[in-house]
Amino acid sequence: RTFLTMLGIIIGIAAVVLVIALGRGSTDQIIADIRQMGTNTLTVYPGTGFGDRRSQSVQSLRPADVEALKKLPFVHSVTPVVSTVVEARYGNQSAINTQIQGVGAQFFDVQGYEVTEGIAFDEESEAALALEAVIDENSVKTFFNEGKSPIGEVIIIGQLPVRVIGVATSKSQGMFSSDTMTIWIPYSSAMHRLTGGTSFRNITVRVDDNV
Repeated sequence: RTFLTMLGIIIGIAAVVLVIALGRGSTDQIIADIRQMGTNTLTVYPGTGFGDRRSQSVQSLRPADVEALKKLPFVHSVTPVVSTVVEARYGNQSAINTQIQGVGAQFFDVQGYEVTEGIAFDEESEAALALEAVIDENSVKTFFNEGKSPIGEVIIIGQLPVRVIGVATSKSQGMFSSDTMTIWIPYSSAMHRLTGGTSFRNITVRVDDNV
């Protein structure tokens, strides 16, 4: 409970700092404030402000917002996120509550994931609505025998078949590690082929380290 309270305070401070800096119209102030919080990433959510209870139902984050953020001179990379939970199946095995995240090609760089096997999808995959997936270690342990490579195998997520092209591991597991299976696919594929949505859950921005 104490940790959650502290986290709420930190996020609240971040939101206030960002709003104030935007009001000043100062790019340098935004960057300095972010760095003082010990991080170079920030996440944009829909809604009128921090704690907005209606944010889950607000559908205001669109592809145009991602493109606008990419053009900012101090931004290193940007990724949108579309999330859903479905049953995933491989052969005669299944996992009911599998986290599916539709993300951009820069997601793994923004969020500090390392692709330890295979490759990540790219912007061409986004444009083509590719049925490609990068899976986490929990998915590997659940679906594949020890020593068997998942690369090239087909997993069914909901009713959608996707081919595994990579395995990713977080560079900072720490206290936030869990047993939840996560599968990443291009956000365009998630929106058009899986969820049918037209907006993003959030957009994460990584600020350039050299700014």
